[in-house]
Amino acid sequence: MHESYEFYCLADRTFYETPANRGTQHPDFALSGRAVPDGWRQVPGQTWMHYAPDGLKLPAQGWKIHVSARLADVERTLEAVWEYCVPRGIAFKFLRNEPVLVMVNSKAAPRGSSGKLVTIYPTDAVHPPVHHRGGEIQLPDGGARASINE
Repeated sequence: MHESYEFYCLADRTFYETPANRGTQHPDFALSGRAVPDGWRQVPGQTWMHYAPDGLKLPAQGWKIHVSARLADVERTLEAVWEYCVPRGIAFKFLRNEPVLVMVNSKAAPRGSSGKLVTIYPTDAVHPPVHHRGGEIQLPDGGARASINE
């Protein structure tokens, strides 16, 4: 169960309902429909779509990376996260659809959980770091770049 009743207002204007029962009114982001590669699993949650390699055990303690995006950049951002994480076996999750993204990042949203579209779960220091240089983020292997101050 989610800690905020607002999430139960997403699926139906009259009745409280879980966001997963929203029908076709608010479809998931397109990446949710992509076939999961062999050796990976997709676990749909009420607000998040989770992706991880089969058998992955995350450490009891560790770190995570939050990725934000404007609505206009969501699909491009999710594609960049997929293209970086899947080949490297890095687990991640993303908010399922636009209404959830808007609510989680709204002015009234709890600050501790707002400001993100994706959470990435590196398992250890083996994964290459992401570098911040003058207003953009660039992956060390020449991968995706994203401006952070547009």
